[in-house]
Amino acid sequence: MKRTSGGLALVATVLAVAGLASGCSSTPSTDEANAQYCAALSDLQDQLAVLINDPASTTVDDLQSQRDELRDAAHAVDEAAEDVDQAVAQEVTAAAQEFEDAVSGISGDSSLQEATATYRQAANDYKVAVQSAFSEVGCS
Repeated sequence: MKRTSGGLALVATVLAVAGLASGCSSTPSTDEANAQYCAALSDLQDQLAVLINDPASTTVDDLQSQRDELRDAAHAVDEAAEDVDQAVAQEVTAAAQEFEDAVSGISGDSSLQEATATYRQAANDYKVAVQSAFSEVGCS
């Protein structure tokens, strides 16, 4: 009898562990993944709007600080993109790289007007890609 109860205890333990493991799955559902991605895209859109709509009195240092905040928001999008349609995620990643390339090309000798114009154009282009992804994933 001892042997049977020990076997039952082992089976119960294995089932409990299996149940916990299945309940602790780290892969979100499609709806959860899309919701996380949409939230990250929304934050990115907000950061782009700040960059696009910032007043002309902004300094180059302020623009660079905004660029850094935009990088953080883009990183959050990349993390959330791990569980959504890869084609959509790649569009946003490519747009982020194009933005980075454009703003990295601004020299320290650029005038504020030149830097602002470049940042705004790059941000507008980025925003179009983000809005497309927002629609493709079904964000509201």
